[in-house]
Amino acid sequence: SSSPLEIKRTTNGLFNIPLPPPSPSSSLTRFRYNLAMSIMPVKGTGKCTYAGCVSDLNRMCPVGLQVRSRDGKQVVACKSACSAFNSPRYCCTGSFGNPQTCRPTAYSKIFKVACPKAYSYAYDDPTSIATCTKANYVVTFCPHRGR
Repeated sequence: SSSPLEIKRTTNGLFNIPLPPPSPSSSLTRFRYNLAMSIMPVKGTGKCTYAGCVSDLNRMCPVGLQVRSRDGKQVVACKSACSAFNSPRYCCTGSFGNPQTCRPTAYSKIFKVACPKAYSYAYDDPTSIATCTKANYVVTFCPHRGR
């Protein structure tokens, strides 16, 4: 049996969308980390713009960020550089914890080209930031590539 998806707003205003743990028999296994989605605000005030990504990030994932299937034959997820290397440079922490020292990397640039409306690193450009209040949102999983 399936249960409804519960989406919770966190204290910092972001939304936590939990995915069920992957299992070998689940079709969600291949979408565990890289599920194409779009978020469209309805009404609201402020900068209310489309956000999302419909690119297949697994296909363009650099080798150092790839998570491969158990048999090693396919890329099943693509980590962030921060998750893969746990380095202050990629995580924008320590001496890299400000906009002057935390700069785009080759990895974040790949994701920015693939998903220009998504935030690709901690101090990404303002075009990726939506400041929409008092809105409802239409969240679409696996939207068509017309966006």
